[in-house]
Amino acid sequence: MRRLSIPFRLSFWLPCLLGFALVSGGMERFARAPFQGPQLGPKLEVLDDRWAQVDVIFLGSSQIANHLDPEIFDAELARRGHSLTSFNLGLSGMRPVEAEQILRTLTGLEPRRERWVLIDVEPDATRLHQENALARRVISWHDAAAVWRVLGLLWQTEELPWSKRLERAQAHLKAMVRHYSGLGRLAESPQFGFDYYTPSLGPAGNGFVPMEWALSFEPPERASDFRSLQARRKKLVDDPDQLRRRARAIVEGEAVAGIEKGSDVAAVGQLMETARRHGWKPVLILGPRKQLTEQVTMAVDRGELGPTLRFNDPQDFPWLFDPDLRFDLSHLNAEGAQRYTELVAETFAEELLAAP
Repeated sequence: MRRLSIPFRLSFWLPCLLGFALVSGGMERFARAPFQGPQLGPKLEVLDDRWAQVDVIFLGSSQIANHLDPEIFDAELARRGHSLTSFNLGLSGMRPVEAEQILRTLTGLEPRRERWVLIDVEPDATRLHQENALARRVISWHDAAAVWRVLGLLWQTEELPWSKRLERAQAHLKAMVRHYSGLGRLAESPQFGFDYYTPSLGPAGNGFVPMEWALSFEPPERASDFRSLQARRKKLVDDPDQLRRRARAIVEGEAVAGIEKGSDVAAVGQLMETARRHGWKPVLILGPRKQLTEQVTMAVDRGELGPTLRFNDPQDFPWLFDPDLRFDLSHLNAEGAQRYTELVAETFAEELLAAP
């Protein structure tokens, strides 16, 4: 393949770096307090109130938000002689840089002490869905430091064409402009599907949101998202063999279409290192799906990412890929989430809490 010339590469990166310098340097003094939006904001407020009691944070995407129940997790640990309190800080679509920003926010809370953070994030670390680009949740984490990290990850995503990298860089820079100008406060852009209108604290107020619970909400202004959620459920019900085919694909090592793999190892590694540097004890979770990429799994095998709990192999955990325990092709139902939470707690206790 023909190598791109240095002038061509500079024509790509110079506008990004110039925009970055102008915005972060010229608008820093106009920075506003965080405005996390209707998903993250309520969770952070409750966590702030409970901070002194919390020992374990679940952080990541819907694989965290809709799968790990703190009440069940704590009870299972207590049954094994460990008195710990957990809280679910997961949100649909969370990727590594957003998770890293949240950890930085939490680091300043008092009292300060070492806490566990169990992490399961989305793949394709630099992706920013167009429909979510103007959401307050997205804008809130796009400060200069975060966007600089995203630009660095884009540089490493070699399988993406330069035009696509530039497109993504521009989207993140626009979000940074809104972050520092305060424009993100003006309106909440519809985004994140059912996660937008479902109360993010869940029925028990601990951050866990069962998938079935989302079906109990049908706001008129979000009817299309509600129908989409129903359609995802119906897709599995109509053809449960799809899930079995996905399980076979995982066993056979088939690649996931549409996932840009180049930056995932660097992004997850950076997240884990930031957590350790700020006094956390991070644990990576590979959940019951084709999670992240083969490169991340290989990095886990080499011990590069630190402690990891792996539940993504259908041969080891066939019941996690049973259609009867699934809400849709990507998520467990309430019964599946309960059993999965018990499994995570059991594995966490045996591998990380057991006396040496």
